[in-house]
Amino acid sequence: MIVRTIGKYSNRVTVVRTCLVKQLLCAIVAEFDGGSSRLTFQPINGGNSHTITVPSILGYNNLYLEEFVSMEIVPGQLGHILLLCGTRNGVVVVLRIDEDSLQILESTCHRVGATPVLIKREESGSKELFLANCDSKLYALRLATSRMGITRPDNERFIDQIWLTDAESTGRQQPNINSVVGLPQGTGGINDGILIIDGSQLIVAGLSTQSKTVPRQIPIGGTPSRLLYSQTFECLIVAATIDGKSALKFLDPVTGQDIAWPFVKWKDPAKKQNLDKKKDSEKKIYVPLNSGESVPGLGNTDDKIFRLMEWTYVKDGQTWIYLVVCTSAGRLLLIDVKNLDDSDYSKLLQREGTSPIRPRLRYLSKHRFKVASQKPIYSVAGSESGLYYCAGNVLHFDILDESQHGFVNLAKYELPSPALNLVYEDGKIYALTSAHSLEILEVVTETTGTEVKFIRTHGDQVTRHSLHHRVIGLHSESPLNLISDKACSIAGLWATRNTNADTLDTVFEAELPYSIVKFRFGKCRPIWDPIWSSTDSNRVEAPTSPLVTNSANYPEILGLSIDGSLCHFMVLDYESWKFLRFLLNLAMQSSDVCEFTDTSSDIGQLQPILGPKVMMQVDGDILRRCLENRYLEDLLQVNADRGNAKEIQATFRSLLQGLHRGSLGNHAPLSTLVERAYTDLEFFLRPVF
Repeated sequence: MIVRTIGKYSNRVTVVRTCLVKQLLCAIVAEFDGGSSRLTFQPINGGNSHTITVPSILGYNNLYLEEFVSMEIVPGQLGHILLLCGTRNGVVVVLRIDEDSLQILESTCHRVGATPVLIKREESGSKELFLANCDSKLYALRLATSRMGITRPDNERFIDQIWLTDAESTGRQQPNINSVVGLPQGTGGINDGILIIDGSQLIVAGLSTQSKTVPRQIPIGGTPSRLLYSQTFECLIVAATIDGKSALKFLDPVTGQDIAWPFVKWKDPAKKQNLDKKKDSEKKIYVPLNSGESVPGLGNTDDKIFRLMEWTYVKDGQTWIYLVVCTSAGRLLLIDVKNLDDSDYSKLLQREGTSPIRPRLRYLSKHRFKVASQKPIYSVAGSESGLYYCAGNVLHFDILDESQHGFVNLAKYELPSPALNLVYEDGKIYALTSAHSLEILEVVTETTGTEVKFIRTHGDQVTRHSLHHRVIGLHSESPLNLISDKACSIAGLWATRNTNADTLDTVFEAELPYSIVKFRFGKCRPIWDPIWSSTDSNRVEAPTSPLVTNSANYPEILGLSIDGSLCHFMVLDYESWKFLRFLLNLAMQSSDVCEFTDTSSDIGQLQPILGPKVMMQVDGDILRRCLENRYLEDLLQVNADRGNAKEIQATFRSLLQGLHRGSLGNHAPLSTLVERAYTDLEFFLRPVF
C-alpha cells in the first residue's frame, strides 16, 4: 500500500467527498472552526487548493449552521457544482458553486430537525432524489431542472417526509430510523427499494416518488362520534358507542393503545361507607373499575356523546383542567384526568390481576348533572369561571360551586333554534344555530357578580341551515366569521359597528361540491416551510392583513367535508385575491384547463369583480392544473400578437406588480414574469402538511 499526503488540515475535519472540477478530480474537505465551516477543494494529484468560507448564519430565515456532517454532490451540472450538505443541528444546506472561480453563487438552507442530518444519494440511479435521515425520521430531497438546464431544489416540494405503510397492517407504527441506504434497481424484485435499520430490525421497502395519503387506522372497538387531541395529556380522546353504550377512549397517537383507566371516587370497601360528602379530603378513596365498565354518567344505552372539550377552570389563583362531556340525553359531565401513580396502579393490579400495559392516566367523574328538560346538549364553550352550553334551543351559563358540590345556573337565553356550535371569547358568545345562522351575544355581569345577562348585539341577515362555524382573527378589530351550511356553501361575515342596526354583513361566499361539516385550525406545516420565516426573496411577501394565513401567527383552516374529503382554505388579502382571481378567470375560459368550457378570452369577463359575493372565491384545484401542466403561457398568449393578447398581458403585469408591491421592475421580460407567477402559485398551492 502506498500512502501519500496531499494536504494537511486541522483536527476539526467533519466530512470529505470527491468530485470533478473542470475534469480534475478533487477532494472537498469540510472543516469547522467553531464559528463557521470551510470547504477546501484539494486536487488529488497535487496542486494548489482553494478554500471557501460558508457563513455561520445563512438564508432568508437566518438559520445558524453548525458543522457539516454529510455532503453529497449532484451530478450532471454544467459549469457549476451543486452540493447538498447536512449540518449537526438539523439543517439542509444547498450550495451552488461556480466551477471556474470556486465561489458560492447561490445558497439556501432548510431546517428539518434538531439532530445531525445524514444525506445519501438514492442508489437506484436517479439523479434527482436524495435521502436524508434526521431525528430518526426519513426525508426525500427533490431536485428539479428548469428550462435553462439549471438544477435547483424543487420549489413546490423540495423536502418530503417518507412514511412507511403496509396495506396489510394499516395500524403499523412509524419506525425510529437509524440508518438508510438505497438498493440497486430491481434488487429482490423491488424497484426504487430502500434498506432501513430500525433498532434491531432490518426493513426492506419500496419507495414511491409520488406523494399520496398514508393510511393509518387505530381500532377502538366501537363507533366513534367525537375526537379530540389533548395537548395537556398528549393523547387522542375519542368518544364512541361501544356495545350500544357511550364510552371514552384515551389513545396514544403513536401506539394506538388505550392509556387511561376509569376510576370512581366511591366508598371504602371495608367500611362500606360513602365518603363523598366527608370534608376530610385525605379520606377520599379512588377505586379502579373493572375492565369494560364506565365512569358514572357514561355507559348509558342509546346515549351518544355530542361534545368533547377541555376546560381550564380558574378560581382563587388556582387552575384545574377538566374534560367536559355532553350527551344526547342532556347529561353534562366533568371528567378529572390525572397521571396514574404507583398506589393507583397497585389497586388496578389487585382488581385486574395482571395488566400487560401499564396505563399512564386515570380518569373519573368529578361532577355531573342532567338538564331538567332532558334535551340534548348540542354544544358547549367555557370561560375561566363557568360553562356555556345549549340544551335544546336554550343557552345556559353555569358556574362551578364546590360548596354546593356541583354547578349553579346563573343565566338562560332562548335562541331561535338549537346552537350547533358555541364560541366564547372576550366576553362574547358566538352561537351558530341550526336553522337561522349566527347570533352574537354579549355577556354582561352585574356589579354584584351573581347575576349574568345575555344581550344580543349582532345577527346574520340571511337564514342558513348551518353546519359549523369558526372565528378567524379573534383578537383583531374586525374578526371574520366563517360559516358552512347544508347547501354546500361557505360564507364569510363581518360584524358592523356603530350603525342603526348592527348586523353581520356577507364579505364573500364560496360554492363547493360538498358540505363542510367541521372546520379545524392547525399549525401543521412542516418546520422547513417558508411560512415560519419573516422574509423570503423567493416567494410572495407575507401580506400585513391579520386574516391572511401566509403568516406563522395564524393557523391553517381545514375543513372536513360530508363525503370524507379534507379541504384547505386560505383567506387572501386584496392584492393576492385580484391576481389569483384573474388567473382563475383566464383558466375558466380555456377548454384545455376546464374541459367543458367553450368560450374565447373575453377581457370584459377577466377583470376581478367584488360582486356577487361568490366571485370572491378562488378555486385552488383549477389553479393547480395550471401550475402542474404549465398553462400560463397559453392562457396569457405569450407568443401571440392578436386579439386581446396585449391587454391580457398588460393586466397580468399590473396585477403581478401589485402582488409584489411594485418590486419586480417595470421593464422585466414577460417570460421572467411568467416564471415568477409559477413560483407564486407554488407558494399559494403548496401542500399544507
